[in-house]
Amino acid sequence: MRGAGDGQAATRHLLGLGYRRIAMISGPDHPFCLARLSGYSSALVEAGLLMESDLLVKTQLTREHG
Repeated sequence: MRGAGDGQAATRHLLGLGYRRIAMISGPDHPFCLARLSGYSSALVEAGLLMESDLLVKTQLTREHG
């Protein structure tokens, strides 16, 4: 699924710029959101980093929450 690749690519990009604490804004338990979160997580693991729960924000996919 493309979402995983997108989340992974964005996270790798930020890691490449030297960032080590990268936040993730995710949506509900929808397949696309879960795939993007999986990509984010796998890129962090590749870099030897753990996902920090305080850097994960779950929200609705609406204009108001965006």
